[in-house]
Amino acid sequence: MNTEGFYICSCRDGYALNEDGLTCSVSCSGTFTDLLGSFQTPDWPGSYPIEDFTCVWEITIDISEASIMILFQEPYGVFGSEPCETDYVEVFYGVGSNTTSVAKHCGVSVPDRIVVDGNGATVVFRGSTHSQMNRPGVSVVYRA
Repeated sequence: MNTEGFYICSCRDGYALNEDGLTCSVSCSGTFTDLLGSFQTPDWPGSYPIEDFTCVWEITIDISEASIMILFQEPYGVFGSEPCETDYVEVFYGVGSNTTSVAKHCGVSVPDRIVVDGNGATVVFRGSTHSQMNRPGVSVVYRA
């Protein structure tokens, strides 16, 4: 909404307004509790930002004997190659400070589905200024 002498800035999906009220920065983390859900890197399926940022998505299901299936959708692309040092997507068993890495990926090949036994999983995406090529990032669908 703009009126003479007054304006309100807003940011597109995957970004949040900075304290200055004028600029936006990447904001892509979240907590999910539904049995089925999805999330994406900023600007997916376009190119994710070439800047240093981290997205942390935590999935917690209120079922004691659960398993969570993580599916990566096309288009998929994360700058880099093994050992995925700068840009990567990593899946962890558990949430918070009690996690164990299950898989770490980069490149352009869509990873196979990942099943995490238990009622909690964390997906971390790391983007960096080291990216030399435009990549779409990731779109994830999870199901318990």
